[in-house]
Amino acid sequence: PPAAPARSNAAVIGLFRTGIGGSSTANGRAANHLLSTAREFDRTTLVFRHFTAIIAAKRSLQLAQIVRLAIRSIKERAMTEDLLQELNRQFAIADHLHFEHHSSGLIQGRIKAAKCSGSFFLLGGHLAEFQPTSQQHPVLFMSGEAVYEVGKPIRGGIPVCFPWFGPNKIDATLPAHGTVRTELWKVLRAEVNDRGVEVVLGYDTAPFRVELIANFGDTLDVTFTAKNESPETQPCEVALHTYFQLGEARRAKVSGLEQNAFRDQLTSRVHEATGEAIRFTEETDRVYRGEVSLITIEDEAYERSIQIAPRDSESTVVWNPWIAKSQRMADFGNQEFETMCCIETANVAPNDWNIGGGESRSIGFEISVT
Repeated sequence: PPAAPARSNAAVIGLFRTGIGGSSTANGRAANHLLSTAREFDRTTLVFRHFTAIIAAKRSLQLAQIVRLAIRSIKERAMTEDLLQELNRQFAIADHLHFEHHSSGLIQGRIKAAKCSGSFFLLGGHLAEFQPTSQQHPVLFMSGEAVYEVGKPIRGGIPVCFPWFGPNKIDATLPAHGTVRTELWKVLRAEVNDRGVEVVLGYDTAPFRVELIANFGDTLDVTFTAKNESPETQPCEVALHTYFQLGEARRAKVSGLEQNAFRDQLTSRVHEATGEAIRFTEETDRVYRGEVSLITIEDEAYERSIQIAPRDSESTVVWNPWIAKSQRMADFGNQEFETMCCIETANVAPNDWNIGGGESRSIGFEISVT
């Protein structure tokens, strides 16, 4: 309605003055400067809806810094609004898939279909939610402290670690677990098939072109493919860093890896197969070696069983940060270790990839719940 921008203008000026303290003439001028940018990008009402958090978080900054941050936020939001409209125009599927803004401002795809619900972010090609309609609880864990910001990884769901795992072995200043999980991917296609809703995301990180295919249905089926577009063989590692929601980690049991040797990442020691299922009683960070056909999480507290069927995977990472590490991680709740574990389908050293020029390698898994 024509009256809406005027109401938004007054509201934003009020929020701005309240947020930085006082109602001085200078503050009013700063607010008007902010609003002129909002009008330039036709996003005045948008500012009214989303500016409160910026003010609350930036009270300690100087006025000029707040204005610069707010103007940058408006411009970024304007661009994502246009992208959101284009994504829905090209890829939305009635009664199955649509795109919307997450509360952080990031764009997410949301799936609501007969067989399941789910969501994903363009940031990192990140799968965030999966819950079959037959289940009372989510399958994937998302941290309540997760940071949703371009350039930072999202804690929970299924981050894609590529083209290296852990710290970079050549340059320790590079981000852990590679670069693709902190960049914006593209939607390549989306369709409904006999299994559910299939979404294909892609990203280019020279010399690789990567693609993630996710099929949301009764099960969640994921395939990651990396193509080497250079003429030379390229080494790389990959891990689909899947976080699982548990009723109670202490009561959960992981089976399927009893006959596999593993490297304990905490001690750097390699251990022979134990012949026993995995229980979570302390910090756990292990890389199991060799292929397995099925891994099962017995989630006793939720009275369910989660099955993971890996494909083309010669490494499996099992992780729970437990008490001390949880307290050290800013994007993870102090007690959240009690309700999650990671079972990561991977190919990492010593079972990393060497992809020939022009060639591709794939890895994947299917998750089912009973």
